[in-house]
Amino acid sequence: MFEKDRKSYLISGQTNYLSPVYNEYGELCADAGEQFQEVKVLKSPKKIIHENCLYFGSCYKGRVKAAGDLFPGQKMLPICINELLHLYFAPTASPESDTCIWIGCKNFKSAVPYNGKCMVMFTNGKSLYVPLSPEAVQARIDKASRMMLTLLIRHKKLQQEALKWQLELEENFYLPGSEEVENGLYLT
Repeated sequence: MFEKDRKSYLISGQTNYLSPVYNEYGELCADAGEQFQEVKVLKSPKKIIHENCLYFGSCYKGRVKAAGDLFPGQKMLPICINELLHLYFAPTASPESDTCIWIGCKNFKSAVPYNGKCMVMFTNGKSLYVPLSPEAVQARIDKASRMMLTLLIRHKKLQQEALKWQLELEENFYLPGSEEVENGLYLT
């Protein structure tokens, strides 16, 4: 079920979750649930999140600050690992806790009741037990989705402004047509 243990892990659109697990030496590691396999990583979920923020050009603290600006006064904030790839992860507990599971929003399907807690279902049919209520899990996924939508709207607005600026520039910039050229100068 698990492929060979890895020393590092690159989060991708295939990543469903990062779940904490202790190895035989008592070290905190992670199970990375993907669409088609599970990977044992010899680092904690939080360390993987930190390293992936850096890999994609930011830092964990900066990502937390950005999330805090979107959700002032709230805790257990989602993290945007990479906005272009839509890699958003929601914590199930305080990110400082060794019990925190990070759920990837990209392949999240639903959160259903299971033995008084919750089973998270993913688009590939796989599931993960989470010791929270389905409502709590759904609220965290919803928060991450709001973050993604807010950033998408901001990017779209910037794209529209850039296109408007480009069109204005083209309208005000003279492009020579079939006019005659005399001594290297255009005659109009």
